[in-house]
Amino acid sequence: MTNWALIVGSQTGELRGPVGDAERIAAVLQDRGFEVDLRVTRENASRDGILAGYRQLIDRTHPGDAAVVYYSGHGVRVPSPPGKRRAPTSG
Repeated sequence: MTNWALIVGSQTGELRGPVGDAERIAAVLQDRGFEVDLRVTRENASRDGILAGYRQLIDRTHPGDAAVVYYSGHGVRVPSPPGKRRAPTSG
């Protein structure tokens, strides 16, 4: 059995705490035996980076493994252009 964690700290706008939050929870989980994927840089904490993290987490886990997903930050909703609907990304 393996313990996995995807930790995201999305530091956007005026937020000051998400990266620190993510780093602290990552340290706690590592101390408890989790393999941690920490995503706090702009590229890694972007939509594409987070989706890549989920795909890696899904690929790594097996029956009986434990998985934790932790997110600190704000979400953003961006409307699709008129007449165009964004399709879900498949891995």
